[in-house]
Amino acid sequence: MLKVDAGETYYFYSITCLSAPTLGIVAGGAFFSYLGGYNDPRSFLWCLIIGSLALVFATPIPFSSIKWLTYACVWGLLFVGASILPTMTGIMLNSVDA
Repeated sequence: MLKVDAGETYYFYSITCLSAPTLGIVAGGAFFSYLGGYNDPRSFLWCLIIGSLALVFATPIPFSSIKWLTYACVWGLLFVGASILPTMTGIMLNSVDA
């Protein structure tokens, strides 16, 4: 149990929901564009690595009783999830016949 004030949770979750996905999309787009886009063979490997990083962020959330660790893990999870979104969408669309 975190025992955190509802106002504090609302404040930090609002910041997290605004900043993490936005920065994740921008950082992921820049990184995968640097690699050569979703058609590059390395893109799938990097999506797998970044997806595994999402697992690392998600695992401690239900077991943590430290609010800052929980906030950081939720932020990291939303960030890495958003960072692979454009590339995974491109990979999925490219793998299906027109």
